Amino acid sequence: MIARYIVETHDTKTRNREFTAIFCVSSVDTLTQYYELFEKVQAEKQQQDEEQGRLFKPLTIATIFSYAANEAVPVDEQNGLIYEEAADIPTQINPSSRDKLDRYIAQYNQQFKTNYNSGDQFYAYYRDIADRVKKKQIDILLVVNMFLTGFDSKPLNTLYVDKNLKYHGLIQAFSRTNRVFNDKKPFGNIICFRNLKRATDEALALFSNKEAQKVVLVPSYEEIQQDYEAAVQKLLKITPDYQSVDDLVTEDQQLAFIKAFREVMRYNAQLQTFIEYDQDQTALDKQHFANFASKYADLCRDVRKTTKKEKVSVLDDVDFQLDLLHSDRINVGYIINLLQLAVNSDDEDKRKKYEAQVHDLMGNEITLYDKQELIKKFIAENLPKMINGQSVQSTFAAFWDAEKEQAYQHLCEEENLKPEAMKSVLEHYEFTKRLPRKEELKDLPNYKVKLFERENVFSTLLVKTRQLIEKFYVGF
Repeated sequence: MIARYIVETHDTKTRNREFTAIFCVSSVDTLTQYYELFEKVQAEKQQQDEEQGRLFKPLTIATIFSYAANEAVPVDEQNGLIYEEAADIPTQINPSSRDKLDRYIAQYNQQFKTNYNSGDQFYAYYRDIADRVKKKQIDILLVVNMFLTGFDSKPLNTLYVDKNLKYHGLIQAFSRTNRVFNDKKPFGNIICFRNLKRATDEALALFSNKEAQKVVLVPSYEEIQQDYEAAVQKLLKITPDYQSVDDLVTEDQQLAFIKAFREVMRYNAQLQTFIEYDQDQTALDKQHFANFASKYADLCRDVRKTTKKEKVSVLDDVDFQLDLLHSDRINVGYIINLLQLAVNSDDEDKRKKYEAQVHDLMGNEITLYDKQELIKKFIAENLPKMINGQSVQSTFAAFWDAEKEQAYQHLCEEENLKPEAMKSVLEHYEFTKRLPRKEELKDLPNYKVKLFERENVFSTLLVKTRQLIEKFYVGF
């Protein structure tokens, strides 16, 4: 079943929902069938996962379509042009389609605390959906023709297709996924549930040169896997195991390792969008990859420590591309959700399963490295005392705020800083989400810094301030 396949593989295609998707289908009737199938499949999966002690967060699926009496939007047979459905109220309506759309909009209103309708608020609903897709608040947008032409959203990386497309219309629709975003979006994903191979070849031949397929279409899974294995072998020649990274003495040796592992990360990021990819079946399984990643991140942290140097380091300008190591799904919020399931469980075995899962995730997730001890402290001190139904989120928030305040006060005392100035730095980060620069810390010291000590003093402050921010403010 297509709906079940999408629910089960969507996280792989979108890197654990860091990106979003559009699902285009052939007609309004087909769309409404899919919408209701998604509701059924997700309810079943949520129940199954909870019974097995796993956490499943249902996909946020929204839809919009024309409910005109003549719902079939024509496609130009000569060039395949898709005619965008109007976002205006139709003059002749199909009552059945409008009734269903009203139900879907009501669910949307409940989800997002809005108040749209299929009447005078229809265009406002259209604009709100577009905005939420761009903000990654909608996982899958289910459409017939709307949003397939002219809609740009950088976080959109996947297009599911269950309709016939050709020529210009095919290029238009496929192009929704190719907007440049970051290194974790090396290409867009097109998942076709109809055979569009010939139509794709013809469209590329018509609108591009004869080399277009090599440029537009990414290499096959097998080709990328071969490149990945070659990159791994190159890495292992430099550092046969992760412990040997500590033996790299010179900056040139460290740079060679950084470049080699960065290449492994890039191919791994590409392979992760293929459902057949199993990293444990490669020359560098998940555990060894994580071990190397930890050493890689350590090198990055060492380079970012802006201590005074007599010469310029060859590593200063290296782009570490740490976002390739980051998982948006495994963050503090995800951990809290798992702990909530543990608190709410009446089954002691299930409770222990959830807690064990949390500890496993923290051990393998590099982005939680600096938060592990505090999360473990929270679990040890609070979880045994919590009763079924008690909010883990609010209890954790109170715990985290207390720890954050204590760390902030300790830093001010240890470095003799003005508390109000430090608070301003932290508030500025919360507003801008940008780590502070050295020159922005000049008002922190509660004493006059001697001229010859300024570089070392402010370099140390920069490192410690950033560490405080990354520990308590990043990853939620």
